[in-house]
Amino acid sequence: MTVKEFFKSNVFKCITALLCVLLVSGAFLTVCFGFMEVTEGERLQRAVTSIYEGKEVTVYGLDENGNDAVIDSTVSNPKGLLEKPVAIGAAEVKQAYKVKFTEDGNEVFNYLVSSKGKRGYAGGNITCWVAITVENGVISGIYRVVISQSASQTLMSDINGSSLLQDIVDGYEAGIQYVPDKDNDEYIVSGATMSSTAVCNAVNGALSFVGGLLGGNG
Repeated sequence: MTVKEFFKSNVFKCITALLCVLLVSGAFLTVCFGFMEVTEGERLQRAVTSIYEGKEVTVYGLDENGNDAVIDSTVSNPKGLLEKPVAIGAAEVKQAYKVKFTEDGNEVFNYLVSSKGKRGYAGGNITCWVAITVENGVISGIYRVVISQSASQTLMSDINGSSLLQDIVDGYEAGIQYVPDKDNDEYIVSGATMSSTAVCNAVNGALSFVGGLLGGNG
């Protein structure tokens, strides 16, 4: 078969058609991935929505000069307070932001911290958003705790369906270190002791981090 005959053959036509399909499919998938990709800004906005339900909040990160900068839904790559994650005890603080909102006519200031608690079931971990309230330069409480991710944890439905996260909020006192207590059923979900530990470690890490920012006023 000559080259000219090959270009006129059905084999060449089939190869050309397949290449065209591959090129079009690749371009389509690339476009779809771009639309479906969740940016850091979107993750942050979703967290803010779930934590501060129904409230108008202002979220602050940092600009290129290290000054406070408002982060809204248009920011795809928000710059938080941390350049890189920080290990604190049995936790890793992944990122943190400042949050302001009004509640009952009063302005409320939070540090919103993404903290990964270690020592969970099967050596896994649980990442939580921990909203910590600060008044007059001192931690005054925990506003809310929301679980955002988990690794190797099999009983997350039990954790999320329990009162553990609210118990942590309600149990806050200055200098507290949350530790699951089997004897008093405190900060523990039955059958999920290690996952409860990971949650507590995440919260402890977040509190220690903010306390450090405030010069030890935890």
